[in-house]
Amino acid sequence: MQFDGPLAGNGVIGLGITGPARHLVLHLGRNDFWNDIAVPFVGTGTHPTMAGDAAGEDPWICYRNPLGRLRRWPRAQWQPGVIGFARLHLELPGLTDETLRHEQDLHAAEIRSCLGGGAVDLRCLVAAEAPCLLIEVVNRSGVAQEAIITAEALWDQHRDYPTGAGVADGLAWVERSTNPAGERWRTRAALALRVDGCEHHLDRHDDRHAVSRLCLPPAGRALLVVAQASTREIADPQAEALRLARTLEPTAVEARHSAWWRGWWDRSALTLHDPVLERCWYGSTYLLGCISRPGRLVPGLYGPWVFHDYPMWCSDYHLNYNLQSPFLGCFADNRGEAALPFIDFMEACLPVGRADARRFNSRGIHLPVCFGPDGIVCEDNDWGQRSNALFCAVIHLWHWRHHRDVALLRSRLYPYLSEVAAFWESYLEADASGRLVVRDSCANEDSDVRGLMDGAGRPCL
Repeated sequence: MQFDGPLAGNGVIGLGITGPARHLVLHLGRNDFWNDIAVPFVGTGTHPTMAGDAAGEDPWICYRNPLGRLRRWPRAQWQPGVIGFARLHLELPGLTDETLRHEQDLHAAEIRSCLGGGAVDLRCLVAAEAPCLLIEVVNRSGVAQEAIITAEALWDQHRDYPTGAGVADGLAWVERSTNPAGERWRTRAALALRVDGCEHHLDRHDDRHAVSRLCLPPAGRALLVVAQASTREIADPQAEALRLARTLEPTAVEARHSAWWRGWWDRSALTLHDPVLERCWYGSTYLLGCISRPGRLVPGLYGPWVFHDYPMWCSDYHLNYNLQSPFLGCFADNRGEAALPFIDFMEACLPVGRADARRFNSRGIHLPVCFGPDGIVCEDNDWGQRSNALFCAVIHLWHWRHHRDVALLRSRLYPYLSEVAAFWESYLEADASGRLVVRDSCANEDSDVRGLMDGAGRPCL
């Protein structure tokens, strides 16, 4: 999934902004908005890509693997994934200048936007320690400006999932559910919008949209509190979002947000003679702070920034290096707690791993590639790679090396590492010279290059 715009997040909520100035769209994703549904694929002789309804088409796609060998891919699979949740539309019909400028402040974790050549300023943040966004709109044009705020629950013609919208006690709300027929889970999420600081009225709503009209006088300021909740956290997310929108105090929310990010950046700093690499480090460290929080779900391939229903690879958990990647640098730069959701997830995978290892007449754990939350297998296929559980062990090893947390080692790190070691003790075979050999394992997905990836894991063993 490609997105060209500023990003913010808090480990659950993701925000991305696109223009133009007269009609900004604030895309809202959730790290926990998982769906349990068949995912359609289409392709044209290369690796398959996501698409819409594939009904009535050939159920198989032919493509070539990295070695050029012809392979088949099922056009539809029962594969869970993250889908889009909602949008906020900010329309400013009185703007005559379409100039738009965004400033991404990594240290403060704010997005500041200048609209219409300075006529209207916008400041957005995803609260670091509260389930909400704060959006400040300031009219600097010298004349009154109308602002139309539309909350929209996403809808897709190929996935007619339940949505709802309405008004209650001066608040606008929308909600969306994932597949109501999901065999393993169904997710429902809601947002509620409160407007402070200026005259406004709720204009209309249908089953997907709730609209609030604001009148901003010259130098006027409006503050939007956008609260969210999901069934991952509470049974009735609509009621919870409305409660939060009514009761959250913006000054306290922003103070906690500033303190959290100040503490995040105080962990370490980096100075390089290469300004490009230095910017990459700060940008990556900011993104890590946006995608992961202890006690929350580990982020999928696109973190909380899934803004439509067809992200590539369903934004699931790929264990053949993708899921581990965001956390590989967090220990050396003193932010190891960001990896705790990963360790939580791997603990949930142990029952699946033990059962899968028995397919190879081995002890310990062996894991397929694609997972969802709580150890749910998205696709029962290891793509010929025996190394998935071993690659995941790198995070456990580095957590111990850098933190020396004996309690965590005993309760969660060592139990996982011992299961990985048990698999390799029983799976490795000695050749005629007595050398231990990895059999039937691919370096690349579905390829005939054997052993290279597993060889890279020898230091872990």
